[in-house]
Amino acid sequence: MGTTTLAGVIWLAYGVWGGWICWIDATTRRLPNTLTWPAFIATAIFTVVLPHWQPQQLLGGLLWAMFIIFAPLVSRRMQAGGGDAKLALTLGTLATGEEFWGLWVAMAVAGLVGVGIAKATTVRDRDSFTPHGPAMVVGTLVVVVGFIVSGA
Repeated sequence: MGTTTLAGVIWLAYGVWGGWICWIDATTRRLPNTLTWPAFIATAIFTVVLPHWQPQQLLGGLLWAMFIIFAPLVSRRMQAGGGDAKLALTLGTLATGEEFWGLWVAMAVAGLVGVGIAKATTVRDRDSFTPHGPAMVVGTLVVVVGFIVSGA
């Protein structure tokens, strides 16, 4: 299997996983360990063994997870769950390339999408719950597609 084919299979698997994560979070309000930890472990292994992946990308995942954990200290309105922090380990790693701009873009897009979801669902349902997982997946998707299109 060629490198390009392997990369395609890996990104397809991440796409299916991301869609599943979005569905589960939106319908159950949970991100189970059975979906978050295996993805992070696989991603961590990929940063070591695959070409064009680098172990320092793991720092991006750690930074996004730490932001989710510590953001409520700044404002209670920034509260997210432990599943979101575990999801951030994988998504932050995927969004971090050779430089950290991808991580910041993914986080910013996730924030904007999250606000859009919150506005749309709060008006419709009068429910204050907003799943963070789908917005995080979309933010990361924007960056990863940008990496692929630019050849980075």
